[in-house]
Amino acid sequence: MLNIGKRALTPSFFIFLAFCFSLVAAILAGEAYRWGALACLLALFFKPLPKKLPITLLSITVIFFSLYLLGHMLFLSPRYHSAGIYQPLYLLLSFLVFSSIEKETVKRIFKYAVFILLLLSFWAFAQYFAGFGIIVNPHPGRANAIFFTPNTFATAINLFLLPLVVLYVYPVSPDIVGTNGVYGSGSKKILICALILYAALLTANSRGGYLALTAGFLFFFSLLRWQILKEYRQRLLILAAGLAAVTLLFKLFGIMGLADLDTGRVFDTFEHGDTNRLVLYNIAWNLIKDNPWFGIGYFNFKFLFEVHKLPPFLDSTTNFVHNDYLQFWLENGLLGLLSLLAVITSFYFSVLKKRDKILKQQSPVIIMAGAAVTSIFAHAVVDFPLYLPPLLIVLGAFLGAANRELTDMGMSQFQLPKTELPGKIGLSLNRIGLRTEFLRKVAVSLIILWLATPLLAETAADIGLKMLGKGDARGGIYWHAMARNIEPRNAVYYWQEGIIWRDQATTMQNRSAAQKAAQKADKLFLAGMNVNPYEIQCLMERIRLHRDHRDLLLNSAPPEEVMAWAEHMHKRFPYVKLATDEYARTLLFVGKKKEAIIAAKQIQSRNPVEFKAIEKLINDLERGVY
Repeated sequence: MLNIGKRALTPSFFIFLAFCFSLVAAILAGEAYRWGALACLLALFFKPLPKKLPITLLSITVIFFSLYLLGHMLFLSPRYHSAGIYQPLYLLLSFLVFSSIEKETVKRIFKYAVFILLLLSFWAFAQYFAGFGIIVNPHPGRANAIFFTPNTFATAINLFLLPLVVLYVYPVSPDIVGTNGVYGSGSKKILICALILYAALLTANSRGGYLALTAGFLFFFSLLRWQILKEYRQRLLILAAGLAAVTLLFKLFGIMGLADLDTGRVFDTFEHGDTNRLVLYNIAWNLIKDNPWFGIGYFNFKFLFEVHKLPPFLDSTTNFVHNDYLQFWLENGLLGLLSLLAVITSFYFSVLKKRDKILKQQSPVIIMAGAAVTSIFAHAVVDFPLYLPPLLIVLGAFLGAANRELTDMGMSQFQLPKTELPGKIGLSLNRIGLRTEFLRKVAVSLIILWLATPLLAETAADIGLKMLGKGDARGGIYWHAMARNIEPRNAVYYWQEGIIWRDQATTMQNRSAAQKAAQKADKLFLAGMNVNPYEIQCLMERIRLHRDHRDLLLNSAPPEEVMAWAEHMHKRFPYVKLATDEYARTLLFVGKKKEAIIAAKQIQSRNPVEFKAIEKLINDLERGVY
């Protein structure tokens, strides 16, 4: 029998595994990976954490922020999105764990994280210098390692580069940070690690990354008294010289034609190519003015963006505003934005309140955490780091570690009550074996199972697709119906099951059975539209059903009503090719052939890449085939 030692199942192991799952989730968006990350974090709560959660101003704001987002997703959002459940829990659970685990464990995890980022940095170098034929770079001139985008990679680098800078410059006694590895204060190893990470940051060529790094430096220097900086100016000069040398080296590579370090990009962060942020901000602000108090729902920006997008976004889509503060306000209402700002304000208030004590005790953790979180909060002005699982876990870790240090300095107001229940109630529970230890494990298990519902629904739908691939339509319907029942607020499953019923209706020989199948499809499409008014699939399929298969419906909508649906879809998604295709075909359906051809040619002029496909649509319309 396989025997896994207890040492392997340490908090470090589960946290590392959670980060790996979250990283894959950010890239692939798979429910299994999202759930896996949270399950690993929740597994730590099966045993009592070494230290009870200190209730501070910071912990109150973090808990409120996370629970507000979770409640908003479950009860106020017009669209169910599993990420809306998972995202706030990444931050919350990571914060709770790092507020409670031992300091030595935190040090160990930090050391592992730095080592991993160093490895990823060398991978980024290979991507960046792709001209040598080492590896194919998916982002020419920019490296992303294994992260979602180069900007995400830059954020991850800053989250550990800045703490290393603090460790190198700031005077820390060996009994606080240790003498081995990267924990020796002021050591050459720290300097080398910091310079490698800085070089990796340059390979990302991220404008937001440069700004975030600057913000982190400003926090560090502003927190320390000038006398301390003056006292350790030698280390500052060495660090500055090292950073300058790395920058000049990359510039030399550019002169030699080996790479392109475009530092001028930092000055056009808000206006650059197809990610013109000023356009996005204007669109988001207009949407905020229409929905200022409760927002449009978590992760719904991408749907409303289709209605309001302007050049250069006409032929593209985006899920993010590239400003997390605007997006939190837009999607979660004013209270969502204020709760986020409360987290930021409480952190800096707590740090500044204890600044003298921090400097006196020469404790680097809070300063390291402060520089790191400052960088991610700054980067959130021009990107979307607060929407990415791995970055949320790291952010929660730094906030939690800082919260613990602040507690040790006297910031805690009170502690959570003891786990053992007193008096007769506690005695009775003990007699029947229901100790609070047992109850906690049951509660954690139930939460893990609840969080697994999106995964179970996705699995059921995947089984349904496999059954369809084998020609088993009945099995496909059964498993898609199961997915829909598991996640009744997810419109995708209504759409998928409705398509199966519609396809069955068109192939059935029995007229009565075909009509029943068509009616079932119509009901599912309508239900999906009611579940999520922002999505397009169910509406588009219902238009097709009442237009192309109206003979199968017992109560088919009149042509003018179908046209009204199509016009509604066209207004909501004027630049989505599939939507505009159906709009043009529906115009022909109601006898407006000339208008249909004009609409199709307009689509063609906006989509030169799809020229041939749209040419077929125009030919169909000219022949009177919709």
